[in-house]
Amino acid sequence: MGRCFVHSVDFWNNHHASADSALLSVFAAMKRSAVFLENPGLLRLVSQCREELHMKRPISVFITPVLKSPACVGILKPAIYLPPRLLSDFSEEEIRFMLLHELRHCRQNDNLINLLVQIAAVLYWFHPMVWVARNEIRCDREV
Repeated sequence: MGRCFVHSVDFWNNHHASADSALLSVFAAMKRSAVFLENPGLLRLVSQCREELHMKRPISVFITPVLKSPACVGILKPAIYLPPRLLSDFSEEEIRFMLLHELRHCRQNDNLINLLVQIAAVLYWFHPMVWVARNEIRCDREV
């Protein structure tokens, strides 16, 4: 039984290590390909959304072809990354809702919460309630 447990832990560790390395390579590619948002209309919309959410700290906005949907990235200095097709595929109102969604992630420090939840999942991987709580927290952040 001990041997089976060791193999399942090895599988789990290898599976998550490869997923983590894939995520890191996507993150690196995203950072390399990102350019500052220069569209005046979209910059104005970002500013309006920040005002609507009463956000005081500035949030950098980048365009990157690596992503297929908008994302808030970073803990100490969060930034929003947008796919280039966003301007052509969506109306201004749809873009506004996407920006509000991502800005809320930045304002509520969701990336920090995600890191802390992941640390708890690593430390208490054997406890099923940690995984239930992790999934619930993930769902709550997206609502």
